[in-house]
Parts: sequence; structure tokens; C-alpha cells
Amino acid sequence: MHLLLIKHVIHLTAVWATPICGGIAIIKGGRPERIGAAVFVGALLLTDVFEALAGPMASKAVIAIAGPSGWANTASTAYIDLVSTALMSAFFLYLAIRYASLWLAAAMIIHASELYFARLYIDSGFTNFTPYAIELNLNCALVLITLAAAALVSWRGRVVKRKEDAKRETLVARRREEQERRWRVLLESRPPTPIPAPAPGRVARLIIEPPPI
Repeated sequence: MHLLLIKHVIHLTAVWATPICGGIAIIKGGRPERIGAAVFVGALLLTDVFEALAGPMASKAVIAIAGPSGWANTASTAYIDLVSTALMSAFFLYLAIRYASLWLAAAMIIHASELYFARLYIDSGFTNFTPYAIELNLNCALVLITLAAAALVSWRGRVVKRKEDAKRETLVARRREEQERRWRVLLESRPPTPIPAPAPGRVARLIIEPPPI
């Protein structure tokens, strides 16, 4: 009873984290967070659609494994989870290396841990689906929370950088104005240079010669 309650709560957490944390990562995140969140949320939606379509078409033998109350995804989910987790972990690793992001590396490690639990569930003969579902939803929520946290940190860094750039530009403009003011004061404070008078008895001549051909 307690496991079912925990499973329900974590499932709701994962359901709400998908649009909220995914939206934060896509809207406020940098390029790696946006790409990672978009691909991860897309993979979740594709997995849900595949399982929803594959459930009614499952064979009777696979349905017998799950029992009448849990449609065949109790057996197929683990295999789908293995493939999708391996692909997503490799993609997170690529993003972490490509953009030198420790947040994406953390998301990769968290999501890659699902490989162990999926394999453990398969080796157990598809028994104890409730603990596996708890771990599956918890893993999904943690990855989304990690991406959202990375997006918020990236967004804050961009805001701070814009403020610092604006402050630096303001200081440079003030320094330039101060230099111009000092030069203006210096030039105005200098006495005017007297024009030398022509020497008596001499006449200045201006000779204009044609340019050489």
C-alpha cells in the first residue's frame, strides 16, 4: 500500500515536471540545455505514444506476464527503457563534451543509472513492477530537474553578464567624456599663440610650379 502511494506521488511529480522543468529548460536555458530538454521530452512523449499503441496489440503470452490488470508494457517497458536510456545517455554525453557542461554530465550520469535498474527488472523475471516504476519516474523527474536547474544557472549567468557589460560600457563612456573634458579645459587654458610679424624690408613670394610631366 505504501509503495503504491509512493509510486503515485512520484508519478505525478514526473508528470508535472515534464512540462514545467522541460519548459524552463527550453525557454530559459542555453543552447545545450535547450537541446537536451527538447530531445529528452520528445523521447518521453514518443515512448508514451509507442507504449499506448503497443499495449492493445500485445500478444496473449506477453499479457500473461503482466497479468490482467497491467497491460503488456510491464515486459516491453524494460526493453524500450534499455534502448532509449542508452541512446539518451550517449546524447547527454555528447552535449556535455561538446559544450563542456557539468550539468549535462550530471544528467547523463543520473539517466544512465536507469540501465542498471532496467536490467535488474528484466533479470528478476518482470516481477516487482512497482519498485521499478518508482525508480523509472524518479529518474525522469531528476533528469528534468537537473536540466531546469542548469537552465536557471545559465540564464542567471547571462543576466549577470549583460549587467556587467552594460556597466562596463557606461564606465568607458564616462571615462571618454572625462578625457574629452580635460582636453577641452587644457586647450582653453592655453594662451593663444601669437602670429609672427613679417620681417621688415622683405617680401614673401609664392612660387607655383607646374607638376612634372
